[in-house]
Amino acid sequence: MFRSKYIYIASMIVLLPLLGGCGKSLQYNPQAIHHLNSVSADSHDTKNDVTVLIKRFDSQMNEHFFNKPNLKTVPYQLTVNNQSTDDLTLSSEQINIPLEPLNKIKADITPSFGRSVGMFFIPLGGLNLIVGGIYTYNQFKTKDRISNDLTQKTIPEFINIPAGKKFSTILFINPTSLRPRMCMNLVQSDNQNKVYDFNLSLC
Repeated sequence: MFRSKYIYIASMIVLLPLLGGCGKSLQYNPQAIHHLNSVSADSHDTKNDVTVLIKRFDSQMNEHFFNKPNLKTVPYQLTVNNQSTDDLTLSSEQINIPLEPLNKIKADITPSFGRSVGMFFIPLGGLNLIVGGIYTYNQFKTKDRISNDLTQKTIPEFINIPAGKKFSTILFINPTSLRPRMCMNLVQSDNQNKVYDFNLSLC
């Protein structure tokens, strides 16, 4: 009896740090993106009543948006303020720096399932199956939240920005692809020959 008691206490000592770590990894709450302005942006460029603004994420912003301070990619927020009379279109192909594919971003931000699997092997008198099952289920839910959040915050295949509206997105750039400046363009929706060109600093 005493031996079982000591085994239980020792198991809880091992388990508590794991519970804390897993709990933190599951605390992914999607945060709304607020449009940049000339004060909050690192760089901006204006052409014919259309302003494009950009801001590089730091570790604090990574933690706020992705529950992870250090990422394998470098995130930037991009805001388009379309005060012209034209509807504009944007796609990732209109940016001269390659963006990381969505599946790689999701894999980087999604917490590992290792700790949840490890819960099944901690001796807790049968409770390990319950605890492991709960954390595995919660991590699947977290994975879905991350996937949906990133899908909404990254550039889709094609986006239309109506006249008088603003649009914000997050660009994920591989550190090896970073350059001092980024060029991009916006195309008038009903006239593909009318193009707005922008040049932004990434430093």
